[in-house]
Amino acid sequence: MTALTNGLIYLSRMEEEKNGMPMIDFPLSDVTEEVAHEALVKEELKRCADEIASVDLSMQTIRDCLKNNFQESESVV
Repeated sequence: MTALTNGLIYLSRMEEEKNGMPMIDFPLSDVTEEVAHEALVKEELKRCADEIASVDLSMQTIRDCLKNNFQESESVV
């Protein structure tokens, strides 16, 4: 709440100074919605990163098994 109040005071001072910065209209509801979904997006990104890491580990294991199997078969011949 303090940050919001400080932000409003800052904007008010900017408007009083008329320092040439253009003020634009934007829908506050869109910003609020983006912030509300931020936690969900972070959780989904973490889940995706975990899945990618799991698949990567599996692929490395399979690659190592195939490589070792191929090397063993060459040494037998």
